[in-house]
Amino acid sequence: MSSSGRVTNTSEGSEAKYYSKVIPLKQIGGTLEFIVQVSNFFHRRGGIWQSIKLGNSEDILKSWKSEILADMILFGSLLIMGLSHLALYALRPKEKSPLYFGMLCFFISLRNILVGKIILLYYFPQISQEFVLKVEYLTFYLGITSFSLFIHSLFPDETSRKANIFITVFGLVFSSIVLVTEANFYSTILIYYQIFTLLVCSYLVVALVIAIFRKREGVYFVLFGSFAFTVTALNDILYFNEKLFTGSLSPFGLFIFILAQSIVIASRFSKAFKTVERMSQRLLVMDKMKDEFLAHVTHELLTPLHGMIGIAESVKDIAEGKLDSEEINNLSLIVSSGRRLAMLVHDILDFTKLKNRDVTLITKSTDIKQVVHTVMVLCKPLILDKPLKLYNNISEDIPPVEADENRLQQILYNLIGNAIKYTQSGSITVSAKVKDDFVEISVSDTGVGIPADKIDYIFGAYEQISYSNITGYQGTGLGLDITKRLVELHGGSIRVESEVGKGSEFIFTLPVSKAKADRNVYIIPRGIVHEEFRWEIEEAKLATAVAMEQEGDNDKGRILVVDDEPVNCKVLASQLSIENYSVITAYSGEEALKIIEGDEDFDLVITDVMMPQMSGYELCSHIRDKYSLVELPVLILTVRNRIEDILQGFQSGANDYLSKPFDREEMLARVKNLVTMKKVRKQAIDAELKFLQAQIKPHFLYNTLNVIMGFCITDPKKTYMLIDELGTYLQGKFRYKNLDSFISLEEELELVKSYLNIEKARFGTRLNVEYHIEEGVDLEIPPLILQPLVENAVKHGIYPKKEGGTVWISVEKNNGKVLMTVQDDGVGMSQKKANSLLLEDQMQRDGIGIGNLNERLKRHYGSGLKIKSEVGKGTIVSMEILNSSTSEGYSNEGNYN
Repeated sequence: MSSSGRVTNTSEGSEAKYYSKVIPLKQIGGTLEFIVQVSNFFHRRGGIWQSIKLGNSEDILKSWKSEILADMILFGSLLIMGLSHLALYALRPKEKSPLYFGMLCFFISLRNILVGKIILLYYFPQISQEFVLKVEYLTFYLGITSFSLFIHSLFPDETSRKANIFITVFGLVFSSIVLVTEANFYSTILIYYQIFTLLVCSYLVVALVIAIFRKREGVYFVLFGSFAFTVTALNDILYFNEKLFTGSLSPFGLFIFILAQSIVIASRFSKAFKTVERMSQRLLVMDKMKDEFLAHVTHELLTPLHGMIGIAESVKDIAEGKLDSEEINNLSLIVSSGRRLAMLVHDILDFTKLKNRDVTLITKSTDIKQVVHTVMVLCKPLILDKPLKLYNNISEDIPPVEADENRLQQILYNLIGNAIKYTQSGSITVSAKVKDDFVEISVSDTGVGIPADKIDYIFGAYEQISYSNITGYQGTGLGLDITKRLVELHGGSIRVESEVGKGSEFIFTLPVSKAKADRNVYIIPRGIVHEEFRWEIEEAKLATAVAMEQEGDNDKGRILVVDDEPVNCKVLASQLSIENYSVITAYSGEEALKIIEGDEDFDLVITDVMMPQMSGYELCSHIRDKYSLVELPVLILTVRNRIEDILQGFQSGANDYLSKPFDREEMLARVKNLVTMKKVRKQAIDAELKFLQAQIKPHFLYNTLNVIMGFCITDPKKTYMLIDELGTYLQGKFRYKNLDSFISLEEELELVKSYLNIEKARFGTRLNVEYHIEEGVDLEIPPLILQPLVENAVKHGIYPKKEGGTVWISVEKNNGKVLMTVQDDGVGMSQKKANSLLLEDQMQRDGIGIGNLNERLKRHYGSGLKIKSEVGKGTIVSMEILNSSTSEGYSNEGNYN
């Protein structure tokens, strides 16, 4: 009916084959007799291992298929689990537990299709029984070894390393026996390894119990799984030795074990992921703290450096001609040493920013030939007396590149500067060519070259090559690393080709720009020249530099210097005093505000950014609450030159900024520009007097004289009155030569009344005037601050209105101050237009300059005009000043006492 292998009386011709089958029986009446022939020359155990089951064919087949399906599901699950953990190990080789667990799952999955029903032979009957049996035994031996290794990887402190090595060696020895001997031998010694397995399981259970007492993570799951595995393994040992007839249960015990271990490993990975995530967040916080610390430390380093350099420069300038050459050289050495140290700090800052991707490029279409020309002009003084030539061989046909101009100059300066340093004679040539979508720029020299074994490391941080024939300062070894990072940040690459004794060629690429480059002359940005060489360039200024104009007066302006570092204040005061500026110092923002609110009329405030309690930004904002950009310019000093820091300075109201450490000439030039701006504004305000006098235009006089002539016949008395008013008006307009002088309120009102009487005579009932002057107001005010407002109200408020209107003039006390108001019910204007009048600095062609009048009031009293207006309803203009200019705190110069 069925057969497996070949049955013979002798070993010759015998073929071993054993696996489960389902055999359908024909319907035959009577008694069934089964004849079974078995021969065994292969295995220690012969005969029929399991009972023959008889029953309904459909039920038997259904049961058999269910068992096969269960075995296949178990096989697939274990195989997938094993492969997934092996993949985890590939991702994290340091973690050994996924490796051993993956091996265990893999061995058990193979064993599951080779034990019991031996499913593998059902699908592949051509496979020999010997191969099946060898794999079955190997998976058992190696599975126990993997199990031991896995437990040891989870709990290394609870399991002995030596015992684990012994278990591994024992398993490998038995595996080797399986590979080199016949089945009838290695099957007979299986019992010894089964006993060894029970001992191993007992040992591991004891280790797990110890782990429980030590409260190791996940030990309960491991113990539960190990217990299930041990019980089912014991059952299988007894079953295969015909002591029990429960069948093979170890696959199910192992499945429980593997499920428990998967939970443990998943829990560990989840915990590890959470730990990594928590550490990542911590690292981000620490990275931010590091940046803040670095900024603070940099400020602390650069501040004394800046002070040292500045004082040395000032002493050198003052002592020029008074000290001998050796002493002057010593001062120059102090300056150069300080600048070299500052260069080191800047290089480290650049390196840190590039490493942390904290550099933002402002790219645009850039003419590479022009940039190279600019850098070569900078580098020429570095050649000193060497017989060395610089050549710019870039063709005009080379297209522009997309690059950050400042950073591109830094790249070229590093490469050309290095070439000059290591080339004693010959030439340095810069050339370029187009390659695909990039421009390939080459900087070649005829210098000492780079050894072949150093080329791979030349772009590393702090890498330096020592040459016996090269003397002097060798730098920090960061220049080429910074250059490489900047090139890569642009999307290009850099490489070097060199031969010792013949020279080097550095080649880098930049993307071609799609836009057209501006071929105007490039301005050398400040800060691009390394401090390392600045002392060598001092005597070789660029030909295009503009010399500062020298002023002959002894006091160029009053400057307030604010810095919490006394050394910095001393340096700036010394440098500015040499140029005939009057300098006052403050050591905090609060002190500076008190000085500004005192009796000093400053032309400029120079403030450091990083100060305790009140930063330079905050000080600048407080100044802007009271003074405009032109009323009191502010120059901020900062060690930070990032775009966001510069923008913050301008947003807080600064006029300009300087990065520390700065060049003295540059600082003086910026100071001069800002002080000049303040003086020009003052001159413009003083010029307003002439303009106000010029407001008496010919047509006004002509119209007034016509009115007087008309009244000569009809009303001679009124004629005399108008002539008197015109004389008063003209005298008032031309009386004042300085708008900073003060007059009484009565004098200003007399001028107002004269003007209004003339206008009422011209327009009759179309113009009505009402005065509300409170008694007892004794006030001195700057001239021509009320009359121009009244004139504006008449000309631009009442006259355009057909039916005319009324002008109200009021002066009243208000909480220790005097409120003066000019109101009309004329045509009015939008509030937006009214607000814009206060910002106008230029005089209107046919009106009075409200903007300048507002600036005069703010300069004298700290507050200006307030305007409220509505179209069709009229306008209200008011101002508030202290009750007495002499007793309430104002001098004739308009400053606070």
